[in-house]
Amino acid sequence: MFNMLKIGKKIAELRKKANMTQMELADRLGISYQAVSNWERGNSMPDISKLPELASMFEITIDELLGERVQLVTSAAEGGLDEYMENNEISPEEIRSAAPLLKPVQVKEIFEKKGTNNIEKIAPLLPFLAEDDINRFLEKAGEDGETGAVLQIAPFASEDAIRKVAEKWSREKQSIKALLPFMSEDDVWEFAQQSLAEGAPEAVLDFLPFMAEDEVGKLAIECYEKEGTEAIKPFLPFMAEDEVGKLAIECYEKEGTEAIKPFLPFMAEDEVGRLALEDYKTGGIEKIKPLLPFMTEEDVAKLARMILE
Repeated sequence: MFNMLKIGKKIAELRKKANMTQMELADRLGISYQAVSNWERGNSMPDISKLPELASMFEITIDELLGERVQLVTSAAEGGLDEYMENNEISPEEIRSAAPLLKPVQVKEIFEKKGTNNIEKIAPLLPFLAEDDINRFLEKAGEDGETGAVLQIAPFASEDAIRKVAEKWSREKQSIKALLPFMSEDDVWEFAQQSLAEGAPEAVLDFLPFMAEDEVGKLAIECYEKEGTEAIKPFLPFMAEDEVGKLAIECYEKEGTEAIKPFLPFMAEDEVGRLALEDYKTGGIEKIKPLLPFMTEEDVAKLARMILE
């Protein structure tokens, strides 16, 4: 990557050597003096279209101005990007250095020429592409079955574009697990329901970290009603505390204290305490021992006083 502070210092030195003020340099370049000031302080870089003009004005090369040789930048600045790409292999390092200076249309041009099959090489360009172009490249990679490219592009794409790829993968019975971190909660919920409807409850577990708590609760209740307590254990860490409590009480009333052990780490302490006090009255201390680590100190003390009495 280019060192903005060094480039800014170089521009300031060249300007002073030419006996020019920031305002004079700005006027000659057709920009604001604030832009020149920002360059010289290392806060920003000159627009790529200004590099040939700056280099010519100070009678140096673009490479000398930037402090390093990146032919990709020079070619783009001088309008020879197409020719350079035709005749040269572009390295990932060259792309990484050039990307912050390139205009979005130039970034798009490189991306189109090199193709998503070279995604590892051109990935540094992704933050500099317009979102519409990113979405188009994502959808093309999805259509072409280039899974690696899809996963590289996904963090920069819109949720709508990611949904389209997810729909395609889902139709083809391909796992969408890798896309879930980039999808909206609504879309995650919809695909989770679809997995359940298709009779693949184990696949739903992949969706849980990316779902809203209330939706996890709905699926947990559905699984509980179909398959019992054991089936909902994976859901518990992703559920709201009050939903865990409601389901725990339902299990408790049907199956007793033993059935709620998986719920305890995810329940509100006062809820555990209430159940413990009830159980103590009917089953004694042995029955409630598993509940003690999940109770408040106040409830444990209350229980201790009951035992002593």
